Amino acid sequence: MKLGVDLIKVDCIASHPYKIDEIRMIRGRSLGRAADGALALARADRVATAAEVAAESQMWRISDDFLGPLDQGAPRARLPAEPHRQFVNAAAWAQYAKPGTGPTRYAAHRRAAPHARRRQAAPPRASPHRAADHDDLWAMARSPLILGANLTLLDPATLKLLTNPDVIAIDQTAARSGQVLHSGDVIAWTADLPADFPGGYTAALALFNLGESQSVIDSSFAAYDLDDATYRVRDAWTGRNVTKVKSVQDLALEPHASVLWLLKKQ
Repeated sequence: MKLGVDLIKVDCIASHPYKIDEIRMIRGRSLGRAADGALALARADRVATAAEVAAESQMWRISDDFLGPLDQGAPRARLPAEPHRQFVNAAAWAQYAKPGTGPTRYAAHRRAAPHARRRQAAPPRASPHRAADHDDLWAMARSPLILGANLTLLDPATLKLLTNPDVIAIDQTAARSGQVLHSGDVIAWTADLPADFPGGYTAALALFNLGESQSVIDSSFAAYDLDDATYRVRDAWTGRNVTKVKSVQDLALEPHASVLWLLKKQ
C-alpha cells in the first residue's frame, strides 16, 4: 500500500547556511510538486530568500523559539527574543503571505504538552494578554496556523485562543494585510476582508501596546489608512458589538495587550 504524506518539516535548512538545492530536492523527491502534502522549513531569516522559499514550500518559520517569560527552566539560548522583533519580522514578511503559503512563527503561548507522551499539561508560557497579543499579530499577518501538542491536554484558555472563528477567518480569508502605523509603543495593522466575510465586515483593525505601561489611544480611522467614515465595530475576541463610532476614542490598552476589531461602514 502506498502511503501519502501530509507534512514534512525540515529544520536547519532555510538559513545558516541557506540550502536551496536541498529544499528543492526534498520538494521534488519526497512530496512532488503536484502533491497535496505540505513542506515546512526552518528557519528563514532573510527576506531576500522569500520568493524561493515561497515557491518551494507552504510554510517557513521566520522567528526564533519564543517560549515566554514563565519558562524558568529553559536554557539561556532558548529564552524569548525581544517581543518587538516579532512585529518587525511580521511587517517585513507580510507581503509574502498568500492562500496556501506563508511565513510562520513559534507561538509564545502554546501551553499544552509539546510531547504526546506527557500526561499532564505544561504550565502557562505567557500571560493571557501576551498570548492574545501574538495571536492577533499572526492572524493579521495571515500566518499558517499549526499546533504541535497533545490536544487532549489543552487548557480552556488556550483552546479558546485557538478556536476563535473570527480570528481564524481573518487569518485565512483576508486579501491583504500589513502594518500601517508604529508610533511609540503603539502599532496598528489593518486587513482587507472578502465580500462574503461573516456579518458583512469589510476590514479588520488590530491595535497593539508593546510598552510596559498603559497606552490610551485617541485617533481617527484615517490614521490607519482607513476611510474617514462611521463604522460599526465588533470585538473579534469577545463578539461584543460596539456602537457606531467615527474614531478610536479613549481606548486604554494594558502593557503587551491588543484589540482586534471587525469594521463595516455605516
